[in-house]
Amino acid sequence: MEWQVTLAGSRIDVERLFRELPLEVEAIPDDATHVLVSLTNPEGEATGDDVGHAAKRAIDALVARLNGLGRLRWGRAFEGVAVASIQSTNVGGATTTYVFPAAINAHFSYEELIRFADAQGLPQPPAPRGLAHIRSLELSEVNRLAQEDPDVARALRLVDLAFAQPEHLDWTMAYCALEVVEEDAKSRGLDGPSLGWWSKTERENFRATANSPNALGVRARHGKRSGVAEPRMNEMEAAWYVRRVVARWLAYRLKLETTASST
Repeated sequence: MEWQVTLAGSRIDVERLFRELPLEVEAIPDDATHVLVSLTNPEGEATGDDVGHAAKRAIDALVARLNGLGRLRWGRAFEGVAVASIQSTNVGGATTTYVFPAAINAHFSYEELIRFADAQGLPQPPAPRGLAHIRSLELSEVNRLAQEDPDVARALRLVDLAFAQPEHLDWTMAYCALEVVEEDAKSRGLDGPSLGWWSKTERENFRATANSPNALGVRARHGKRSGVAEPRMNEMEAAWYVRRVVARWLAYRLKLETTASST
């Protein structure tokens, strides 16, 4: 099957990228920001309903490679290209246009999830470990502390980056946020597991997962193929783990500050 993929980008990115790549590319008349890329059988051996999604995965991989090449060659000056539309043509000449709507960002807080479950008549999900500690934080006090302490500000920024992607946790940024906590705790002679901030098993499961390209692919902290074959902690577990540990640390820092100011 033949696939025609319309890629869109800035005029300069489209021109310089495809000037150097030996792809079958056709410029769209009167539009310097779009090109057509022809692909043959990107869906491989898939059949039935899997054909379109298999082709989309191959096309997404192509776009990722193109953008990787562009950013390697031109750095941040290269803004990237993206899929604008996809069409396929079978051996009989019939053409099909595919629409792959973007994922809706519908992440619920725990409170929203409870309300949703109640409205649907579903059983309420169990409260995640650490929810009470996260809820108990006075954000105004944390903000004030972050203005005064660069480590606190850095931890918050890393949490921000860890959750910035709508689809996936950034394991590397999450790991760095935990390292800020661990380093600060160590400098104060504190032991996180003894304080109940985390368990040694949790930390090892997070570390093993975050470091493993075999488990996470390109989202892992390391590039060399290594590590556990399957994640030892799923993304939801990891997200709550990171939030809980940072919240416990911040609560301790705020209490420590309050204690110091009252003496």
